[in-house]
Amino acid sequence: MAFYPQSAASTLRFVADSLVPDKFDFSIYSSIAIFVDDKVPLQFYEPILNRCSADGVPCRHVSLTAGESLKEFEGWSGILDEMAEAGLDRSSLIVAIGGGSLGDAVGFAASIWNRGIPWIAVPTTLLAMVDAHLGGKTALHHGRIKNRIGSFHLPQEVWVNPDVLQTLPVRELRQGWAELIKAALIGGEPFFNSLENGIPENLLPSEELIRRAMEVKVSIVNGDLKESGRRKVLNLGHTLAHALEMERTDQGPRWAHGEAVSMGLVFACTMAEKMGLAEVPLTEKVSTLLELSGLPVRIEDAPETDVLLDRIEKDKKSRGGRVSWILPERPGSMLIKELSREEVRDQLTDWIQKG
Repeated sequence: MAFYPQSAASTLRFVADSLVPDKFDFSIYSSIAIFVDDKVPLQFYEPILNRCSADGVPCRHVSLTAGESLKEFEGWSGILDEMAEAGLDRSSLIVAIGGGSLGDAVGFAASIWNRGIPWIAVPTTLLAMVDAHLGGKTALHHGRIKNRIGSFHLPQEVWVNPDVLQTLPVRELRQGWAELIKAALIGGEPFFNSLENGIPENLLPSEELIRRAMEVKVSIVNGDLKESGRRKVLNLGHTLAHALEMERTDQGPRWAHGEAVSMGLVFACTMAEKMGLAEVPLTEKVSTLLELSGLPVRIEDAPETDVLLDRIEKDKKSRGGRVSWILPERPGSMLIKELSREEVRDQLTDWIQKG
């Protein structure tokens, strides 16, 4: 087992063979509730259930159907009901095993239960490993605005087993590559250039790549936990992405998170180039990596520009009608610029029309 540096109050561990570190002591907790994405194979979390049983701790195992619906009130309130059934008190522990949406919803529930109880994040998707389960942000949606309700509640520990990625469908792996490419762009030339040397055809990143992406976020979060300054750069690509994610079809969200982030990254680079801030051909380089990962780089059949701008202005990043946009100059150098609706509208309209 390899141990990863501490992230603020969270200890990050890479684990082998199972999703539980050998020396973790469950017996110090009065009770435990384990929430698991129902798509995660039993072999990856059964050792956790067995350890709880061996340590003699009352344990409630709950399977959840993961997805953005968990972050809506109906889905999230069910999590609270299960916590009540488990009789969790302030000495209890929650374990969240799954992807980003499950971690967001369960982590938020942990943050408000008895004014906050500890939780452990066990990411089982690439997106959760390199982004969603790091940094302590938990959130729910409200009124078609993504992550409008939330809290900062760091998991006590984060347990990562890259082997679980082999069970994921290709589309799910692609979502993580959007965040991994974002991390490389923020991280700097060596990391970004390493991706330009090739992306694996099966989209299974090496443990080293996962670690490097995690390290980018960890280093930033450690210096700015509550996003009062530099942590804002982690929103690169997300300003537009969050508005796109709220677009619905009869089957649910039109774009998954990574797909929306991919288009958001390209728009941020394009806008930076047109404003004379970015080194050309940054947009082309980023677009190439995203396309190699099978991600979209343009919006097809886009919503009306003003619909997207309305959602963006209601986002938590908006301040008095002005929105913070993260604009890359080059790998490793990000600018935080507040832009008005008028400044963004023309560029967004032009970019969409050229799609």
